[in-house]
Amino acid sequence: MNARPAGVSPAILLLSASALWGIATVLSKSLLSSIEPVPLLFVQLLASCLFLWPACLLLGRKIVWSKSLGPAALLGVLNPGISYTFSMMALERIPASVSSIFWATEPFLILVLAALVLKERITLAVSVVIVIGCAGAVLVTGILFGSANSFSDVLGSGYMTIAVLLCAIYTVMSRKISDAFDPLVLVAVQQLAGLVWATALMGLMTLGETPARLGAVPAKEIIYAALTGIMYYAIAYWLYLAALNRVSAALAGASFNVIPVVAIGVAFVFLGERLSESQLIGVVLILMSGFLLVWLTRRNSRISGDPA
Repeated sequence: MNARPAGVSPAILLLSASALWGIATVLSKSLLSSIEPVPLLFVQLLASCLFLWPACLLLGRKIVWSKSLGPAALLGVLNPGISYTFSMMALERIPASVSSIFWATEPFLILVLAALVLKERITLAVSVVIVIGCAGAVLVTGILFGSANSFSDVLGSGYMTIAVLLCAIYTVMSRKISDAFDPLVLVAVQQLAGLVWATALMGLMTLGETPARLGAVPAKEIIYAALTGIMYYAIAYWLYLAALNRVSAALAGASFNVIPVVAIGVAFVFLGERLSESQLIGVVLILMSGFLLVWLTRRNSRISGDPA
């Protein structure tokens, strides 16, 4: 039932998804200077759905009605709906580098939740990949050596904590139901549910001010927001879910450590930012964890008989 790009390793899918998330995170942070969090999320999810549902039609993907469809939609409300509402609100208050610290904890949360919910065995190899990647993520952000801003905004840090926890729950529960759906259909259903959440929030915002504010945003910014929505939510989640049913939830989560190094790389290229020695060490560690991730997914594929 699950369709995926032919011959593509799950590691490549995971790393590609993380790279897209890293790029779109930087772009979303810049867009928050002109668009408020909820309207931005609405535009991004609307663009994602306008990409995904025609893609389902063009590729002949059909929704199979089952008992799992309801839980799949609820997971979409959880993430990207509620989770990224909190994430966007956090990005308004804390630097992207500090938010990366929080995302670096997600693989550990997934590891624990997967062991409790999915009964996945916590292997030494997966644990090593996660530890190396997280250490690299911490170094890349520069938080240990004063290169990044501190956790001075308690509310922003609280928002980020909620967002990361909900994303970890999403990964584990999506892994549980992923065998029942084609990845493209699953992400389309979840993104539509997330859009319903964002639309409801838009309606709840007082006195109809949100549509007016969104209408005042320059068309160029709306286009950028739509493009980030397609990158971040449509394509990245599609790649991620296509890989998720072929590897453990913990191993999939290990790929998230690529996100901060990509985000800082984008800032390096487009904003002229330079990396310190400790950040360069962090990049090396994250690249090392990426190579280990490729090796582990290939080994798991051979064991399960699934061609990498």
